[in-house]
Amino acid sequence: MDLSWFSFAMFAGALIITSGLHLLFLRRLRREFPELWRDMNSPTGWSDGSMIEAFGTYRYLWDRRYEKFAPSAAFNFCESFRGPMICTYVATWLSMIFLLVATLLDYWP
Repeated sequence: MDLSWFSFAMFAGALIITSGLHLLFLRRLRREFPELWRDMNSPTGWSDGSMIEAFGTYRYLWDRRYEKFAPSAAFNFCESFRGPMICTYVATWLSMIFLLVATLLDYWP
C-alpha cells in the first residue's frame, strides 16, 4: 500500500469523525440550548456543510464566545465539546495537507 492510499484513509477517517461530532454538537445545541444556538447565528448541517463554512462555529468555540452564558448548562455543554471538536478539526486539515503532499510525492514524475 503506497503512501497516498494510507493518507487518503487517514483523511477520510478524520473527516467522518469531525463531521459526526460537528453534527452531533449542532443537533444537541439546537434542541437543548436554543438561545446559545441563536447566539451562534443558527448554524445547521447545511450552513456548515464544508470545512471552510464551518470555521465560524469552530472560531466561536475557540474564542469561547459562549462565556457570557457561564455558569450554566449551556456553558458546560460548549466546554465539553470544545476540545474534541477543535482537535478533530485541526486533525482533518493536517490529514488533508498530508494527503496532498503524499499524492504529490507518489505521482511526481
